[in-house]
Amino acid sequence: MSTYTATQLRRALRKSGLTVGYAEGWDSHDIDPFGMSPTAGVVMHHTANGGAKGNNPSLYWQIRNEYYPVRAAHCNIGRDGLVTIIAARGAYHAGACTRPEGGMNLGGTWVPSSSGNKMLFGIEIESAGTSPATNAPVNSTDGYTREQVRAATMLAATLCELMGVDAKCVINHKDWAPGRKNDTLLPIEFWRKKVKRQLLANKAKRLITGG
Repeated sequence: MSTYTATQLRRALRKSGLTVGYAEGWDSHDIDPFGMSPTAGVVMHHTANGGAKGNNPSLYWQIRNEYYPVRAAHCNIGRDGLVTIIAARGAYHAGACTRPEGGMNLGGTWVPSSSGNKMLFGIEIESAGTSPATNAPVNSTDGYTREQVRAATMLAATLCELMGVDAKCVINHKDWAPGRKNDTLLPIEFWRKKVKRQLLANKAKRLITGG
């Protein structure tokens, strides 16, 4: 489990094979409320955008939300799989944990109820959030497109490597805040299985290329 810098994040994303964009100010210390990067894991969200059309209609609000200049997530994944990084390190996305134990154990690290925003990286997948489909058309507004599932998996694996954690540290927002949140509509094991395979693929690629 380790912290990372904005430069290290960008370098890792450059090597990941993802299509990545960066929102203005994404690496500014002025938007970071914690002074450190997430270290314990990744939270999968959907944007619940009300069925708004477009590739990433939630992006503007995620940047210019009520807590501005703090961002409402670390990144947005558009319908075509474009990953837009909006905050390198600190963001408000997880909120308080509603689990009865008052937090969550991720890979042996205890994440207290009040520390989800600080210790976890928030991935927001653009979707109305009423369908669990994973083969939705890019020009639709609900469910998840194949491009989004691929990008979310690759991004989560890249972040796990950057933090030094494994696929068991990838959760849904609903796992962190049951009863308060329902995202994503996919089970936690759906994401963990895909991220685990991606981590193995990344390792194999490095062994072959020496990179």
